[in-house]
Amino acid sequence: MSPIRRELGALWRLAWPLVVTQVGVMMLGVVDTLLLGRLSVEALDAVALANMWGWATLGLGMGVVAGMDPLVSQAYGDGDGEGAALALQRGLVVALLVSAPVALGWAWTEPALLALGQDPEIARLAQSYNVLRAPSVPFLLAFCALRSWLAGRNLVTPTMWLAAAATSSR
Repeated sequence: MSPIRRELGALWRLAWPLVVTQVGVMMLGVVDTLLLGRLSVEALDAVALANMWGWATLGLGMGVVAGMDPLVSQAYGDGDGEGAALALQRGLVVALLVSAPVALGWAWTEPALLALGQDPEIARLAQSYNVLRAPSVPFLLAFCALRSWLAGRNLVTPTMWLAAAATSSR
């Protein structure tokens, strides 16, 4: 087998569970949208806008937490278990610190949507939805840190199964 094929195989074995994990995390909002869409058009509009705003703000926090990826990978590649553990510890602290501005962004859903020209009633409903979800922000960002730590150590299937379980339990 050629070295390129061997590397592509290794990359595929590492990448597909990560893709499934990310799709599973994103499906949480899709499942909520499907469930709330049965209530009314207004509820569907509100949850869709709330999820849009939620992902816009959460993406910033996830990007900051993902900064630990190369630190874990490098430490693991060097056989430095203590360095990988330290990267995880710092990643979890960063996840906790970044949670506050992200949750604050979710608390400002209504003013943000109004500034973007959305219907006031829909913006109010989206605000209510995101305020109810705001306590989950530290846990989701901690999941991102743990996912990065596991992926940096080539352990990608545990988070895939966890994301699948979270999506199916909604």
